[in-house]
Amino acid sequence: MLFSDILKLPQYVVKTILWTNSLERWGVDKHVVATVTPPAKQLASNFSNARKIIRLLHWTEPLGELYEVYRQHDFDVRRILAAPIGSKSYDARHFLRIISFFQLVWVVFSSHRLPHLNGYQTNSQFLSTANDMSDDLACLGRIGAIPKSYQSQFEPISARLWFTGISLDIHALLHHLNGTYQKRHSLLSGAEKTQQARDDIKKLDWSLFMLRLQLIKLLADGVFCWCDVNPATPNADGLQTVSGLVSGVLSLFRLYVKASATL
Repeated sequence: MLFSDILKLPQYVVKTILWTNSLERWGVDKHVVATVTPPAKQLASNFSNARKIIRLLHWTEPLGELYEVYRQHDFDVRRILAAPIGSKSYDARHFLRIISFFQLVWVVFSSHRLPHLNGYQTNSQFLSTANDMSDDLACLGRIGAIPKSYQSQFEPISARLWFTGISLDIHALLHHLNGTYQKRHSLLSGAEKTQQARDDIKKLDWSLFMLRLQLIKLLADGVFCWCDVNPATPNADGLQTVSGLVSGVLSLFRLYVKASATL
């Protein structure tokens, strides 16, 4: 979400200034600091609310992707489980077992009672849809559009879903990084260094750079989300401020790179 990413940076710049007491360190008068601190906190909160409002109904995007997955693939569970070893259906069964493992991890991880999910349904699109839906309910409760109790009920669920999604994204990204490293290594070890090979290596180097930035962003998001999942984390406010700032800077940088590539 473009505008959400744009607002994220000023939100955490303000929070960082407040958390580090930068105004006092810069020599600003204490009375001025006392005067501007409450509005600054409210400004950061308004940025947060604005970002959540912008993301309302964002769950329709992963839901559409989820529909495409099931439309393009025949997930007949009985046929999959009865398939002989070595067949494509057996490969699907292996995939089903992997997803079931993540489902088990999620059930153990969550302290809330959620409806039972079939293993093949627990994928990134499903998690994103559920996360966005619960986040919407928490947001609407936060701004008073629905009873405030929805905020306290759905924020913990949203945080756990988000953390699970981040974990899966990091796992997938590490595999992507490994595959890109292998491609680069195969090109470097080639007998002939053609111009095409050199160009491909440059592209892979840039891809690796962007993938590393994405990994740092996901790790920062993971730290932020971990503090939401575990509010008793020592110095949670500071960890969330720093990780949010890092994530915001990297998000804007990625937007800048994408915009530059289209010009």
